[in-house]
Amino acid sequence: MFGLLLTITACQTSAPTAAVDLPDPEKHFPALKEGLDEALLMWQGAQPEQAQALLEQTYHAHFELFEAPLRAYGIDPLQIEYDFGRIGWRMRRAPSTRRSDAEELSGLLLLLEHDIEEALAALPAATDLHQPR
Repeated sequence: MFGLLLTITACQTSAPTAAVDLPDPEKHFPALKEGLDEALLMWQGAQPEQAQALLEQTYHAHFELFEAPLRAYGIDPLQIEYDFGRIGWRMRRAPSTRRSDAEELSGLLLLLEHDIEEALAALPAATDLHQPR
């Protein structure tokens, strides 16, 4: 009897149940995009510490709460977390007056935004996140 119970328990799928508390992507994604844009502007305005702090705040306020639901639906947010850290590290460095540095950082933020949008769109309650601001 115990063996049967163990087999049934071991064979259960990891499909999420309705109990997963899903934050509203339509509320957080526009705010996340705004935070990324403002962080870039701060960095370009020679405020690297403030830019990095805003990026970190944006992560905690508008992405971190999606990590558990993403994992529950089989989406690994680790690469996005890593990218936030990598971009934050890049922002902590003094801003450069070279156009190529600004373009590089802008490109990294666009890729991050795209990856977040793609991950959030995979959640069942997510709708089209391409709404104009």
